[in-house]
Amino acid sequence: MADFFRWTDPQIRPELIRALLRDVHWNEEGIIYGVKFGDEELSSLKMYLFDLDSQFAYKSGVMFRDHYSAEDVRRTFMVADAFEKFLKRCLVEYERTNPLRAGR
Repeated sequence: MADFFRWTDPQIRPELIRALLRDVHWNEEGIIYGVKFGDEELSSLKMYLFDLDSQFAYKSGVMFRDHYSAEDVRRTFMVADAFEKFLKRCLVEYERTNPLRAGR
């Protein structure tokens, strides 16, 4: 995740990256904040890293989530779109799903 944060925000401070990585744990809700996406700085967004023991339908992955307002949803898609671009750039195989669109 540190590489993603540095890729999306080349000016990010190393101490912020360390703080973000301390706040994100496997199979727990974490928060990302203070990362710039273009001209916009993210105030906060829920992020989950999950693996085979996950409660989610997918076996492993990353989930970005926030749904309290239309603005939260817009920011969630902004981060997810950036993460998808990062994965493509790094030639990482992935499958992007949106449970809302899948009827879950």
